[in-house]
Amino acid sequence: MFQKLIPQTLRGQIMVVIFVAVILVVTVGNWLSAFRAYMGVEDIDLTNAKAAAVALLVQKAPNAERSKLIEWSAEAGMPLEIVTAESLRDRTAPDPAFPSARWIVGKLFPADNPLSAGGRQIVLDGRPALVFPLDGDLAVVFKGLPDTLVTSDVVGPLSYYILAFVTLLILFSIYASRTLTEPLASITTRLKEVEGDYLAPVFEERGTVELVALARALNEMRARIKKMIEIRTRLLRSVSHDLRTPLTRVRLRIERLKVDSQPIMSDLDNIDALVQETLDYMSSAVSTETLERTDIASLLQTICNEYSDMGQSVSYEGPDKLIGQCKSRALTRAVSNLCDNGIKFAHNVVIRLRSDDARILIEVCDDGQGIAPALRELVTEPFFKADAARKTVGITGGFGLGLSIVAEIVEDHRGRLSFTDNRPNGLIVRIEIPLK
Repeated sequence: MFQKLIPQTLRGQIMVVIFVAVILVVTVGNWLSAFRAYMGVEDIDLTNAKAAAVALLVQKAPNAERSKLIEWSAEAGMPLEIVTAESLRDRTAPDPAFPSARWIVGKLFPADNPLSAGGRQIVLDGRPALVFPLDGDLAVVFKGLPDTLVTSDVVGPLSYYILAFVTLLILFSIYASRTLTEPLASITTRLKEVEGDYLAPVFEERGTVELVALARALNEMRARIKKMIEIRTRLLRSVSHDLRTPLTRVRLRIERLKVDSQPIMSDLDNIDALVQETLDYMSSAVSTETLERTDIASLLQTICNEYSDMGQSVSYEGPDKLIGQCKSRALTRAVSNLCDNGIKFAHNVVIRLRSDDARILIEVCDDGQGIAPALRELVTEPFFKADAARKTVGITGGFGLGLSIVAEIVEDHRGRLSFTDNRPNGLIVRIEIPLK
C-alpha cells in the first residue's frame, strides 16, 4: 500500500524527496532549538534587549534604589554590576580568543536591533559584556552576555542552512543510488553481458516510469536484433544449400565435357570463393565465442606453420610464449585474413608479436604495394576495395570484406586496428588488444 503512494515518475519522486527533506529540516531544527534552550544558549538580541531595559531602569532610578534594582536583576538571571570608569578601564582587554572569527561573525550576523540606553559591547575579565553609562564616572555592566560565536544569530540560521544542505545531499544520494544509479548500472552490465550472446537474460523492468520505459525499449530492441540475427542465419543456411549445391552440380557436369573447361572451372572457383567470403562476413556477427586465456605466441606460430606447409613465405618474430585474453578462433581468423591479403599482393609476410604493460601488439608486415594513406580509413568498410579494377593473375578481387571482418574482430576484442607504411615498401597492419 505504501508503494502505491509513491509517485512513479522521476519528477514526482524528486518532489517527494524535497518534501521529506523539508520535514526533516524543520523537525531537527526544532530539536536543535530545544537543545540550545536546554543548554542555556540565549538569543543575543533578546539578551541585549533585557540588559538595555534593566540598565535604563538603573539609569532613571535614584541612587538609593540602584542597589535594590541590581539585587533584583541578579535574582532574575540578569547579573549587573556598577563600576567606576577607572576600574572598567583596568578590567577591559582585547578579545582573548578568536578575535577575527568574532569580528567576521559580527559583520555577517549583526544584531537585529541596536543597543539602546547608550550601551556598547566590550570584553570584561576575558568574557563578552555590555556596559551602559550612568551619571558621573559610573557605569553599569552586564556580564552574562552569551558568546557571539554560539548565539542564535550564528548557530540558528547557519545550522539550518547546513542542516538543509546535508539533509538534501544525503536524501538525494540515497535516492540517486537506489533509483537511478543501480538500475542504470544494471542495464550497463546487462548490455556488456549480452554482447554477442542474444540468449542472455532480458533487462529488468523496474524503477521509475522513465527507467521502465528505457528497459522495455532495450528489451524490444534486443528482441528485434535477435529476430534479425535469426533471419540472417536462416538466409546463410539457404544460401549455403541453394547456391553451393547447384555450383557443385555444374562443376561435375563440366568435368564430363570433352572440352577445355579450365576457364569455366576458374570462374566457378571465383564464384565459390565470393560466396564463402560473404558467408564468413555475415556469420562473424553471430559468433558467441568468449574471451579466454590463450598463448597468443603459440597461436601465431601455428598460423605461420600452416602457411609454410603450403609453401607460402610467412614467418614469425616474437616471444616463444605470451599469455593474454582473446577469442582464439576469431583472432586466428583475423590474422589469417591479413596474411591472405599479404600473400595476394606481396612476396613475404612477417607476423610480429610484442607487448607492454597494457596491451598486446600484433603486426602483420608485407613487402607489397601497400595502401594509400587516404584510403586507410575506408578499407575496413564492407564492400570497399582500394582499386576496384585491380586484377592479379589467378586471384579473385573479392568483395572487399576481408578487412571488414578483421575490423569487427578487433572491435569485439575492444582493441584498435591501424595501418602504417613498411620500410622500404609494403604495409604494416597493427592489431592492439588490451592485455587484460
